[in-house]
Amino acid sequence: MKEFVVSLHDVAPSKAELCRRWVDVLTDRNIKATLLVVPGHWNGVSLQKAPHFISWLHEVKEQGHEIALHGLHHTKDASFTTTPARSVIGSLMARGCEEFWHLPYTEAATRLQMGLDILHEVGFTPSGFVAPGWLMSDDTRVALKDLGLKYTTTHTHVLDIQNDIQYKMLALSQRPQSVLTRAGIALNMSVVKVAQTLRAPLRVAIHPNDSINPRVRRANIDMLDSLMGVGYAHLTYEEFVGKAIPLSSASDTDAPIDHPKL
Repeated sequence: MKEFVVSLHDVAPSKAELCRRWVDVLTDRNIKATLLVVPGHWNGVSLQKAPHFISWLHEVKEQGHEIALHGLHHTKDASFTTTPARSVIGSLMARGCEEFWHLPYTEAATRLQMGLDILHEVGFTPSGFVAPGWLMSDDTRVALKDLGLKYTTTHTHVLDIQNDIQYKMLALSQRPQSVLTRAGIALNMSVVKVAQTLRAPLRVAIHPNDSINPRVRRANIDMLDSLMGVGYAHLTYEEFVGKAIPLSSASDTDAPIDHPKL
């Protein structure tokens, strides 16, 4: 199944110019992506206070890109913690943005509904949610289903929430401000080559700050060009879930889906 999904994370007014640059890269390649929007107050500004950015999002949606929910404030709330082990995982994997990793049901549902309400207010009705850092509690997944959202994702799977089905689909993401940047780029390109050989579906997760490091920017573009060059079809998350063939039921997996698998 030669298909791939491109997701642009951390789409918010504070990252407006960097987001636009990445959408331009995608547009030049006729690639439709899923834009993961942070609707709450983040980095000093909220979506509701940015009319020009909202207008741009509507233009992008008209071009065929998807708008999805990406948390509320995109930052960890120290009022909520679970186990020390999960705290370590959250810090390593999400570096302070693991907003939904520790949340109980009521708080998760409240934040999800607030995010959906803000997006509805500015004209969007998202069908999916991707947690910051791909990290979320079991209670968050329950809240997603109760709120009627269609899909969510982890590092390794795309989840059809309402039908309790998971699709194995690795997400490749760079770490532009890390000592592991070069190693990560090499590993990601190796995974792309293996996926192409196996004709396996794949996800390319781009963050606005990937534009800041020329090496990381080039690596993301090389992955896109490599997949397109061997005939991979691009889909948004919503399109992928709508047409995917079930690989397994989420209830069949041995390990809890909310734990990151590398």
